[in-house]
Amino acid sequence: MKSLRLRFPFWAIVTATLSAFGCSGDKAPARGQIMLALQTDMSLPADVSRVKLQVLTDKGEVKYDRTFSVGANGEAKIPATFAIVAPEGQSPTVEVRVIGISGTNARTFSKTITTVPKDRIAILRMPIQWLCDGKAQTVDAASETYETTCPIRTGPNGDIDTACVAGTCQDVHIEEAKLPTFAPPDVFGGGKDADDMSGSCFDTVACFDQGFPLTPDAACRVAVVAKPTATLNFALRPRQANEGICGS
Repeated sequence: MKSLRLRFPFWAIVTATLSAFGCSGDKAPARGQIMLALQTDMSLPADVSRVKLQVLTDKGEVKYDRTFSVGANGEAKIPATFAIVAPEGQSPTVEVRVIGISGTNARTFSKTITTVPKDRIAILRMPIQWLCDGKAQTVDAASETYETTCPIRTGPNGDIDTACVAGTCQDVHIEEAKLPTFAPPDVFGGGKDADDMSGSCFDTVACFDQGFPLTPDAACRVAVVAKPTATLNFALRPRQANEGICGS
């Protein structure tokens, strides 16, 4: 699926001009970036029809706020990338929010607080996950204000802000050093960008159509007879009818 690639000079609003170089021929130092990677295992636009993306400073000031329609006829396609660019030599703290919306109701809410690298492009994956369905709440539909249902936990060094990751509420703070360096093939199926035809998508429906249903026991375990060298994949089917991307 073709990706929407957005580049936004995050601090341009603050600095007015990002930089100015003379004509000495010296190579300009690289500016650090966070490349936000959006992916989903939900059906678009049946499960999620719009995605809201917000970028805030560590002071809570909103620097970017836009809602995109997604899906077959939407303005944006997923997977997608979005670049947050820092000023030269600086490593500002940012808060990134990604909200998956169906109609006027928020279904998923992801949040990460991290710092922009000074001299490299780091990848920040914030998938719109079915396992996080229901971990969002609509505060005000008219103003498109949404929040996570995850609690603020009390830790030894103060309160801990949490949001949903893979079905559980986890600390939203991620150290910049733990973010991998961005490599386009990791996002675009082996291709160098969204238009590279050598990239490929994983056909989830066809893969799981080869499988068979299993019912876990009370401890959420299943017994499977398979060859020792077999690679197994598991899909979770939603309780609601006609949701998700599973086939028949």
